[in-house]
Amino acid sequence: MARTKGTGLIEIVKFLRTQRTRASEILPPGLHRYLDERILVGSWYPEQDVMRLLKAVVQLIGAPDGYEKSGVLLARKNLATVYAHVVRPGQGVPAVLTYISALWSNYHDTGTETATFSANSCRIEVKDFAVCSAEYCRLIGAYNGELIERAGGKLSATRKLYCTANGDPSCVWEYDWVPV
Repeated sequence: MARTKGTGLIEIVKFLRTQRTRASEILPPGLHRYLDERILVGSWYPEQDVMRLLKAVVQLIGAPDGYEKSGVLLARKNLATVYAHVVRPGQGVPAVLTYISALWSNYHDTGTETATFSANSCRIEVKDFAVCSAEYCRLIGAYNGELIERAGGKLSATRKLYCTANGDPSCVWEYDWVPV
């Protein structure tokens, strides 16, 4: 069973708790425990639970870009707190993206994420991830875009080239940016 680290779950649960009544209506009874149990950032939780909890967040947000907003907010929160050491002033996008594989393994126990670079452009690929979801890829794409922006790049274009949800062997994004 694929699992996600608590660092990827805690903000989702915090939001659901602010909307407890509606969240209880949306979530299956088996997931109501997340509204009450303490989430430990270093513990692992079933990826399928995280996906269903995230879906509830997006329903509560009620925006068509809810997965993207969730990815940006997760990146902002975690890159300013638990993973603040990853993004340091003046480091630059290529230097920060060398940590992308380690960041991935801090969130997920399946799959790998890698980045390759050219001048003001990069290609990010996720392989062998147990989750096959176009919606979750929207979150991942937005998280990585925010990572690039926090590293000192201003995104000028983002392209999703491949997705396992479409039958492709991996998920691949290309990001273009200009230094700020």
